[in-house]
Amino acid sequence: MRRTLRHRALVALGLAAGCRAGEVGEGGGSRLQARWTGADTAAVAAPATAEWCDSLRMLEVRAIAADTGVALAIYPQGGIAPGTYPVRPPETARGAPPSVAIAVRWYSRTAVMGFQATSGELSLRRAADGSFAGGFSAKAKAVNGGAGLTLTGSFEGLRARPAARGCYAPPPPDTTAGVH
Repeated sequence: MRRTLRHRALVALGLAAGCRAGEVGEGGGSRLQARWTGADTAAVAAPATAEWCDSLRMLEVRAIAADTGVALAIYPQGGIAPGTYPVRPPETARGAPPSVAIAVRWYSRTAVMGFQATSGELSLRRAADGSFAGGFSAKAKAVNGGAGLTLTGSFEGLRARPAARGCYAPPPPDTTAGVH
């Protein structure tokens, strides 16, 4: 089950990168930058988008540059509000608001490298112009169970818009498994 959830999160981030690659200009003045050290050391800075998914009560922030992507799934207590959000693994973040799940992925020479944050903190604030800004720091583990990373980053100029597509609640768990 855990491996399936990790795989889904990595696939979702990969698909988001592929589907959104043509929308780089949509970030307007919004930017996200992140840096990681540990199993690998790298950084990315790119235009960012922020979409509010009403059915999941989630703000999804994405930044994609070439083959590197960073995504944050922010689950507020009510609506989107400034404050401090604990970083949790993706499989628990949705059910424990306020919280945030963070993922990063890039292509190495031979494989897709995917990491999911397991702990840390995100600070979200509202700027005078109404946009969102913030910063985060987190510990992340490789999706394939390998080594870990320390991830830090910040973003600014985010304006939440309604999710354009792909915003739907996951199906309920199968309660008939094992029933004959």
